[in-house]
Parts: sequence; C-alpha cells; structure tokens
Amino acid sequence: MIKGVGLKVALVNPPASQCFEVQSILGLNAPPLGLAYIGAVLERDGYNVTMIDAPISCESQESVIKNYSQ
Repeated sequence: MIKGVGLKVALVNPPASQCFEVQSILGLNAPPLGLAYIGAVLERDGYNVTMIDAPISCESQESVIKNYSQ
C-alpha cells in the first residue's frame, strides 16, 4: 500500500513573541521534538516533509505565511 508518495506536508513551529536570542539567553528555547517525530513518521511513509522552525529564524507570522504558502 502506497501511503503518501509525493505528497507535500509542512510542519510549522509557530513564531514566538520574542526572538531566539532572547529565549536562549533566558534558557527558554527547546527544539520542536514533537514535530520532528511526526515528520520522521511521515517521511517513512513517503511524504515530502518540510519543517519550519519560525522562532529560530525570528520570522513573523506574516513572513512564514508569505514565504511558505505555495
């Protein structure tokens, strides 16, 4: 059974209210492990997965939507 061959999926860690630098100084940053686990299962099943970690790149919600909505 072919599950998701060729289908595209975007997993998004939404933008934070503060940039990554501030979060890392305060020790509040953590990688989105839940999204990574989901992405690994999807890739295993043949999906083309893109992960967007907006807090790391300090992207705004508008920027994420503009850059990745295709």
